[in-house]
Amino acid sequence: MRSREHARLGLTAVPLFLLLALAPGVTRAQRGPSVPAAAAPRACELPAAPLSGTVTLEPDCRYEGTLVLDDNDTVLDCAGATVASTSGRSIRVVGDIHDVTIRDCYVGGGGISVAPAARRPDEDDDSLRARAPKNVVIEGCHVAHTFMTGVFLGPCSVGVTVRRSIVEDAASAGIYLEWGTQHAVIEDNLIVDNGFRYGDGLPRVDWQRREGLAIDAAAYTVVAGNTFRGNAFGGVFLYKNCWEFAHGDPNGPQRLQHAHDNVIRDNVFEDTPIGVWIAARQARDLGVWDCGDPTPYPNPLPLAEAFPEDYPAQPGAFPAPWDYAIDYLGRGLMGLPCEPAGDCAPERESVWIWPDFAEDNTVIRNRFERIEVTGVRVEDDRAHVSSNLFVGAFPYVYVGTPFRSRWLDQPVRGTVVADNDFVDDAAPGFEAHLSLAVGEHVDTDVRNNARACVLPWGGVLASGGEILAYRAEAAVDDGGACVFERRHCWEGALAGSFGFAACSGGPEVEYEPPVVVEEPDAGSEDDVADTREDDAGAVPDPDSDAKRSGSGCGGGPGGPASGALAGLAIVALADRLRRRPRPAPSGRTGARAPGASGGGSGGRGRGAT
Repeated sequence: MRSREHARLGLTAVPLFLLLALAPGVTRAQRGPSVPAAAAPRACELPAAPLSGTVTLEPDCRYEGTLVLDDNDTVLDCAGATVASTSGRSIRVVGDIHDVTIRDCYVGGGGISVAPAARRPDEDDDSLRARAPKNVVIEGCHVAHTFMTGVFLGPCSVGVTVRRSIVEDAASAGIYLEWGTQHAVIEDNLIVDNGFRYGDGLPRVDWQRREGLAIDAAAYTVVAGNTFRGNAFGGVFLYKNCWEFAHGDPNGPQRLQHAHDNVIRDNVFEDTPIGVWIAARQARDLGVWDCGDPTPYPNPLPLAEAFPEDYPAQPGAFPAPWDYAIDYLGRGLMGLPCEPAGDCAPERESVWIWPDFAEDNTVIRNRFERIEVTGVRVEDDRAHVSSNLFVGAFPYVYVGTPFRSRWLDQPVRGTVVADNDFVDDAAPGFEAHLSLAVGEHVDTDVRNNARACVLPWGGVLASGGEILAYRAEAAVDDGGACVFERRHCWEGALAGSFGFAACSGGPEVEYEPPVVVEEPDAGSEDDVADTREDDAGAVPDPDSDAKRSGSGCGGGPGGPASGALAGLAIVALADRLRRRPRPAPSGRTGARAPGASGGGSGGRGRGAT
């Protein structure tokens, strides 16, 4: 055995977060306020406007109404206080201002909004963006039980950061990025249980349910290190609104920017129908939304001709993704008026379709587990889905879109599905969980997807990676030393036998399997010498008979049957690792572990659709 410095013991060929994805005991930085909420807060008066500099609230107070931040270099430190409005946003950041921070707040009612002042007549997106709030940070807040979106980034917002916060039980999407928004950062948040109800308390059903994060005509967003759990419809939906209510609301804005070049990385998606949906309105009936965008479809499309007959049987597809009937019927049965015109009919004969635009988006290094319908659904071009971990039996990636492919001859183009790992012992391979709709995609690149290994202590190791494992939990159990080996994963097979993630109480030494020399049945002294060199771990001559026959390789004819990699078995694994290159992590920012399984802490407005 030989000693090693712990700092020099590296992990190879695998993003760190995949090693920690399911490991018990892995914790994150605290999400939500650093100050506990008061058990019985007292009613307090809002501080007088205008608010500027550092404004600190009383920690045991509940403030009813709206706090408006409209000055530069302002810090709102709630110090654990609650702010809740019953008629509008609870905290508003508004105007051509910069450097604003909101922290340690419990927020109810109308949630938090960041937006420029009202759009001027004939003002374009760039002009509005130039006078939007900049360098706004919302951190360590808990936004819960709101009657609209929890956190709303208004039109053409620039560079807003929401981090280390909890957003739960919003009546619409948990966090909503409005049209024209750019360079938002949504990082290290817990976004849970949003989108189940309307602001008036009535339940949302079918297509009216909402997602954890809506990226509506927003671009260059970074969504990193968050946990999305239990949201009604899905985790992150990317789309371009069809300019809804255009005729009924003449001041309503047309969305010109697409939902493009967004990066969704190092997140956890759990317990929800869909993890990430790219172009979430590409195959959706929008007939009740009074869309103002032009459409190439000859609306209305008869249902009998609108989609392929076998579409409902496609894994990951919805049985009727174009149909509002369930929502209409549900409201009708409750004796409530149906929208838009009192039609509660449970069936429809035609649909109204508009194109959706969400190109060049990246979904990388995320974990998807306990997903009902689809992990990642791709309905627009050049999506990159790579280095993700899928755990369980469900359609991991769906690529296709029925109406655009069938009526416009525009299948989804250029999707990359590469270097992903999965855990499902019942499936023959990754392709068994890949749903590529026939005739609805072209130039799809599927490669290097592999089965991961489940570690003895509950973690997951990506195929092609290695991790240290210890023979015992304490040095006293192993002669005063922490003996470890390097366990390699390849296509679901985990080499080695040590079963502990950590060891305490002694120096670390690397296990060296004993050298076993077998006497040959017959042969010259040269043959005996070659055999001894091979058993000692030397690389044989590639032209030797032993190499060609597989002699000395783990599991091969004549090779050792040990569970630990030894001798030529290490060489063979290294050769396979070289033949299966994996991409380096994104260079934009460092990778972040998404945490332990089950980790984490703890009016129907037109403006948030």
